[in-house]
Amino acid sequence: MKRRIFTFLSAAVLLILVGGFISMNYAPTPSPKVISIKIQKVEGTWRVMNAETADPLVKANRKDTIVWEAEGTDVSFQFNNSDLFNPVKEEDALVYGYTKYVKAGKKFKLKIKDNAPFGEYPYSVF
Repeated sequence: MKRRIFTFLSAAVLLILVGGFISMNYAPTPSPKVISIKIQKVEGTWRVMNAETADPLVKANRKDTIVWEAEGTDVSFQFNNSDLFNPVKEEDALVYGYTKYVKAGKKFKLKIKDNAPFGEYPYSVF
């Protein structure tokens, strides 16, 4: 009887330890976020920058939504890889899969696809 109790307790402790190690190695997918990017004139020079950090580099994950806003000028976007995004609304769809024209004061939203490949992807704003 004592041997059964000892075996049961040993197995329970082992399961708890193994379960704890497995859960510590699990990295959950971050929640999707909205990243706001502004195109605006700063000290006489047009800049593309993160609205919160003033960083020109957009750091995003799968399922995130990127919102570009043109302040004070109309802008055109050109993307090298159109397979990264889904439009949030029909009017946000890329023309011919690669370009988009946005009027001053308007916003343009794209959601990064669930299966977008990892990497760095340059885009042009003019």
